[in-house]
Amino acid sequence: MPENETNLSIDQLLRTAANAFGEGRKDAAQHCLQQILEKDPQHFDALHILGVLEYEKGNNAQADTLIRQALSVDSSMAEPHYNLGKVLHGTGRFGEAAEFYQNAVNINAKLDPAWFNLGLVKLELGQTEFACQALSRAVEIDPNDSDYTFNLGNALVTMGDAQGARRQFERTVELIPHHFHAWNNLGIVLRESGEMGPALFAYQRAIGSNPDFADAHFNLGNLHEELGNPEQALASYKEAVQVNPDFAKAYNNLGNIYYMLKRFDEARKAYEQNLALDPANESARHMLNSLDGSTTETAPPEYVKRLFDKAAPEFEERLVQSLHYRSPEELRQMLDEGYPAKGKFAYGLDLGCGTGLSGEAFQSCVERLVGVDLSPNMVQQARRKNIYEELFEEDLIDFLSRSKETYDLFLATDVLVYIGDLRPLFQAVVQRARKSAWFLFSVESQEEEDFKLRPTGRYAHSLSYLETLAKETGFTKEAVQETVVRIENDVPIPGKNVILSLREKR
Repeated sequence: MPENETNLSIDQLLRTAANAFGEGRKDAAQHCLQQILEKDPQHFDALHILGVLEYEKGNNAQADTLIRQALSVDSSMAEPHYNLGKVLHGTGRFGEAAEFYQNAVNINAKLDPAWFNLGLVKLELGQTEFACQALSRAVEIDPNDSDYTFNLGNALVTMGDAQGARRQFERTVELIPHHFHAWNNLGIVLRESGEMGPALFAYQRAIGSNPDFADAHFNLGNLHEELGNPEQALASYKEAVQVNPDFAKAYNNLGNIYYMLKRFDEARKAYEQNLALDPANESARHMLNSLDGSTTETAPPEYVKRLFDKAAPEFEERLVQSLHYRSPEELRQMLDEGYPAKGKFAYGLDLGCGTGLSGEAFQSCVERLVGVDLSPNMVQQARRKNIYEELFEEDLIDFLSRSKETYDLFLATDVLVYIGDLRPLFQAVVQRARKSAWFLFSVESQEEEDFKLRPTGRYAHSLSYLETLAKETGFTKEAVQETVVRIENDVPIPGKNVILSLREKR
C-alpha cells in the first residue's frame, strides 16, 4: 500500500476516534486507536490517547505502559508527562509522579493542572513549602479554580500561614458560595486567630450549605465551648453524632460537656460510646474511671496535657480568682515562718510548673530555678514571666530520670492531684536530690485509702500514705498544714500543704 494512502487511513481513523471521544463513545474511540497501532505501532497520538483511556477505565498498568511508549516516541510535549504523572499519582507512587509533573511544567510553565497536581504530591511527600509554591503557581494561572484556592489554603495552614490560608478560603467561598469545606476551614483559621464572631459565622455557613457535615457541627461545638456556652456546645456535639454515629471525638467532647453540666449518667454513656469507637482514648477512660469510682495509678499524660493546654490562656485567673487557689503562697509562708534561718536554696526544680505561680512565690529564695511541665501552652505562659533559668516540656518522672542535675529544692503544687501512686515520683525525686534537699508540695486530702481517684478526675491522698513514702525515701516530715486547696462549685476541697526535708541522703 502506498505511504500516502497509509497516512490518509490513519488520519481518517484519528478523526473518527476524536469524534467518538467527543461524543462519549470511548469504546469506539479505543477501537479506532487500536487499528492505528496495528498500522503504526509507534504512533504517538494513538499510544498517548489509548493510555489516557486505560487510565480512565482504572487500568493503571496498561496506561503506564502505553504513555511511556508514547514518551519514548516523542517526549517534547507536556501533556503525556502530565498524564503519566496522574497515573503514578493515582497508584501512590508520589515521588515518580512529581518527576513527571515537573517535566510537564518545565515544558509548559502555564499548564496549571500540572502545577496543581505537583503541589498535591509534594504535600503527600511532606515537602510543604514546595507544595505551596506549586499550588500558588496554579492559582496565579487560573485564580478562578476553587480547587486550586482551597488546596492552597490547606497547604498554607500546614505552613502556619493563617492569614494566607484565610485569603484562599475566602476566595474559595467567593467562587463557590456553598463550598462547605472551605467555610469550615475558614472557621478553623479564624477561631485559631481569635476572631470568634467571624468563625461562628463561617461554621454556620458551612452547616447551612450542608446540614449533614458533621465536622462543622463538631467545630462549632468546640467554639461554643471555648466561648463558655456549654448548652450550645452540647447541641452542636449532639448534631455531630446524630449525623455521624461513628464520630468518636464528638462523643468524647459530649461526655466532657455533660460532665461539666453535672449530668453524670449521660457523661458516662458518652464516654462509653467514645471508648467503643476509640478504645485507645485514655482521657475518656480516665474520666469514666473517675465517674465509676475505679482508682488507677495515675492520670494519662495525654489527658493532663490536653487539659492544661486548653486551660492555659485563662488558667491563672480561674485558679486564683475563681477557685481561690493559694498553695504556693501558703507553702512559702510555712517555710519562712517555720524555718526563718534557712537562707537561699542553690538550685530549685518546679515540678508541674504550670504558668509559674510557684516560681513567682519562691523565686526570691532560690538562686537558680528551672521548671518542667507536660503542657506546651503552660510552659509558654511561664516563659513570659522570666522566672526560670530553663523550662522543659516533659513528663515529670521522665525528666527526673534523664536529668544529670541535682537540686536542693523541689516544688510540686497542684500537680500531685493528677498522680495517684506517688511512689515512683518520690523515688525519682530522691535520686536527683542534693544532701539536705527540701520537698514542698500540696495534695487533696482523704483518709479512706492511700490514694483515691475522685469524680473530678483528680486524686486525693492520705497523710499516712505520704508519711510512708517519706520514710521509704529518707525524707523527714517537717510540717503539714490543713488547707482548702480550691473552692469548686462553692464547695471547699480539703487538702494539705506538706514540707519534707532530706536530712541525710540515702
